[in-house]
Amino acid sequence: MEFPNKKWDWTTMSKNPNITWELVETNLDNFQYHLSDIQKNPNITWETIEAMNATKNYRWDWYYISTNPNVTWGVVEANLDNSKYHWNWYCISLKPSVTWDIIMYNLDNPKCHWNWWGVSSNPNITWEIIEANLDNSKCHGDWNGISVNPNLTWDNIKNNLDNPKCRWNWYGISMHKNITWEVIKTNLKNPKYDWKWSNIVSNPNMTPKIIKDNINELKHALYFHNVSGNEMDQPFYKSKIYKKSLTKNITNVIFDELVQITCHPIRHPTNYISIHEIVDHPHLNLTKREIQELYEM
Repeated sequence: MEFPNKKWDWTTMSKNPNITWELVETNLDNFQYHLSDIQKNPNITWETIEAMNATKNYRWDWYYISTNPNVTWGVVEANLDNSKYHWNWYCISLKPSVTWDIIMYNLDNPKCHWNWWGVSSNPNITWEIIEANLDNSKCHGDWNGISVNPNLTWDNIKNNLDNPKCRWNWYGISMHKNITWEVIKTNLKNPKYDWKWSNIVSNPNMTPKIIKDNINELKHALYFHNVSGNEMDQPFYKSKIYKKSLTKNITNVIFDELVQITCHPIRHPTNYISIHEIVDHPHLNLTKREIQELYEM
């Protein structure tokens, strides 16, 4: 490793896609507190994990190993009888390599401890599969997982709103990537829809413009951790232009300035920023009148 005396950020280094096991092993003293990120790094292969597990006593965390993209269903299946491997079945149940056919084939396998929250969230589980198995006593669909399943649509929810078998979780629905602000705003006054405001602000379809234009509806939900953690996952907001400008400003500037200045424990022992301090940030470009109105509420 070049420049070993530099003050490297070993947490970030652990997530670097170019990292190799050889680099980790030769710098184990520096990496030992960051093995969770190392174990799920896609450059760390199953062969490496298996070899190191057999020869050395590393502090493996099987939660993170189970999330490693190189750990496929084939790897798990081939090692179901190995008592040294303590699979995390939530992570396994959520894996893209685990299909519905695999789950059904192994439904009664006592070695497979399916986690139904993970299964219900799995991207391979479609609404058609969920709907076809509502009465299947062996399939314990978890509605927390179903409500955040990436295949779920607004039509699925709307058409099954009065279905007693569908126990929707509105915290998950409110921040679902397929639920747009237009859907939420159109249905705000419908008493059947139990929208969760703090989660709406975390919805990836929300943008600074939407927040600014609908500040009266959102004012009581705008906490710092909701807004600053939002990835704003629209096609435009995925673009390089946006990522290099507005996204960087929203995440870095808000975090650096507001955490350091506004979130000082003397001022905010509860560790969040009020609505007034969020909307007062220059990147939201509120007018003096708008700010004054907010402070008078």
